[in-house]
Amino acid sequence: MRIQTTACFLKGPSLRLAVLYLLFQFLSFAVFAQTQKVEGVITDNRGLPLEGASVTIKGKTTGTVTDNKGHYSLNVEPGCCQA
Repeated sequence: MRIQTTACFLKGPSLRLAVLYLLFQFLSFAVFAQTQKVEGVITDNRGLPLEGASVTIKGKTTGTVTDNKGHYSLNVEPGCCQA
């Protein structure tokens, strides 16, 4: 009886690197899952949309500008701040 063996290309340092790579991939998904999307529309006192209005997070440097219909969208940390 003859036993045939195959060489595994993931041995030693290569295996460690592959495991580390997969670990970082899974951790990056967890980081992306920790943000919330804040959306809204900015209008003037007549109810018309304001184009080009700045929207920033209070106490942060994160911000955006409204589009031509007054819409804005920001990704923020859950429960962190006020817009």
